[in-house]
Amino acid sequence: LVCELAGSACGCPYDRLVRISRAVSGIEMPGYISSCLSGVIPAVSLPLPQWVRVVTGKSLTSGDEPAANQPAKSDNWAPVVKNSKRQHTAGEGRAFLREFRRLISAARNTKRTGNQLARTRSKLELVKTLQLACESSGWSALQMMLAGWTVHLCRHGTRSKKGLAYSTVEKYSVLVASRLVPVSVNLDVYALDEVAYEEMYLRAIEREEPKRRFELACRLREMHAFFQDVYLMEDLDWSAIMGAAGGRAQTRFAEANIITSAEYRRALTALVDDASLGERRRWQYAGLLLMGFRFNLRFGEALRLRFTDVQRDGEQVYVWVHNSVFAETKSHAGVRVVPLIERLDALETRVLDRLLTAG
Repeated sequence: LVCELAGSACGCPYDRLVRISRAVSGIEMPGYISSCLSGVIPAVSLPLPQWVRVVTGKSLTSGDEPAANQPAKSDNWAPVVKNSKRQHTAGEGRAFLREFRRLISAARNTKRTGNQLARTRSKLELVKTLQLACESSGWSALQMMLAGWTVHLCRHGTRSKKGLAYSTVEKYSVLVASRLVPVSVNLDVYALDEVAYEEMYLRAIEREEPKRRFELACRLREMHAFFQDVYLMEDLDWSAIMGAAGGRAQTRFAEANIITSAEYRRALTALVDDASLGERRRWQYAGLLLMGFRFNLRFGEALRLRFTDVQRDGEQVYVWVHNSVFAETKSHAGVRVVPLIERLDALETRVLDRLLTAG
């Protein structure tokens, strides 16, 4: 048919037919299907959602979507470090780095099956091996936290880019682990506050080559953001770290309306009315929320308060934030007396009364 339409000068009709087919598929078919048919994307079979869209013109819907009134489950996995070793020696740190690199290399070279992309398969394999290693390897707490961050990079990427390539995950995780493990020898991560973490990061920056310091500082900041989310660590003052790395910390502005008064009262009421927390704990949690919203205290500062640090005279309330045997403030400016600016409502007064009575 092609020869009859184009004449005897067309030569071999199959080459022309292939070119016509490719042109038609590029116009008529979705880009992913066209790439699979032309061999640009190697695939054993077409994925079901793309095939359903081509045949029916509609998207494939899942029948197990969560209900609208139920929150979606988080996929932010992190190893439990409560029962792990609190610190590691220099020899244990070197052994961890060797094993960490070996697991990453093994996952990179895993055999690809089906139509799964190589980077997807490698990241899934690395997630599985790191989760198993955290359960049976006997790593220290910091080493397990590094493994948890690597799993987070595989699943969620960074705050600025999702779906990282496997080589990028390897680059980021190995860079941070190889620099942070040596400077954290014999450090008890449970006893470190934000100042100690800042000093540890500074030691890692100072040991690095000048041309790579800024990159390391950015990766450390990304990792610490993960620690804040899953281990409830406090944020750091990154100006000194970024300054030592040859850059500067991004200017941050206070968000005065990050939580409204109505949202705060709903959260406070929910804590007080939650009987599943127990009598003592629900008043403690409500007190932490009260101190954070009304007195602008950090979480750690509110947690370390003693009943003698809260002075009350009628409707006037003063909170004394200072150094104690439990911890020290972030700087000398952190030692301060914070007065209550507004009046407490009935529920807030009740929470404060219960805290002061319990001591």
